[in-house]
This record gives sequence, structure tokens and C-alpha cells, in this order.
Amino acid sequence: MPGLVVPAEEGAFWTLAGGSLLKFRLTLLPDRGLTLVPAGAGLPVGAPTQPAQLNPHRDTACFVVRSSNSSGCRAVAVRLLGRRTALAAATGHHPRLRTGPNRARFAPRG
Repeated sequence: MPGLVVPAEEGAFWTLAGGSLLKFRLTLLPDRGLTLVPAGAGLPVGAPTQPAQLNPHRDTACFVVRSSNSSGCRAVAVRLLGRRTALAAATGHHPRLRTGPNRARFAPRG
């Protein structure tokens, strides 16, 4: 299964592997030295189908993903910087924005 790594703020990286989007931070541990430590739970978004695209400010990445049980693809945009995750997924022809406590996502009108 393919995977991607995208740099976030200093000492942090976003990974898209195994169908999950997960942020890691580079942390100094006394017994192991510098180690990548997960910063929160992974978000199930699907497997990447192409390299990530960054906006000109390099604070948002767009991933094109495919779920394991579907032949269709969707675009997922992620705000890379900051403590909170903002997630937007275009899933239909006429999306509308739905917001939650830690993310925003697009859903088809219906």
C-alpha cells in the first residue's frame, strides 16, 4: 500500500499510510533520543493515489485518496500547521460545508 509524508510545522510531519492520516512530532526522549511520536489519533481517509499538492503558503495539503472498498477517488484537504486539524473532503458534485469540533468536511447535498 502506498504512503506519503508531508512536512508540517517545525519538528512535525503528516503521514498518510495504511489508509490513515496521522501527525507525528519529533520529540526528545531521555532513554531513546530523538523519536517520532504520534500526535493524536489517525483519521481514516483512504490510500493516496498521487503525490500530495501543497498550496502556495504551504499550510494546506490536498491528497487524492481511494478507499479500500471503492473504485472511486476523492480529494481531501488538510491544514498542516497548528494544533487543531482541519479536514475537508470533496465527496460530491455540489458539496456543502459541514463543521465539527476539530474538522470541517464537504458532503454532497441531499
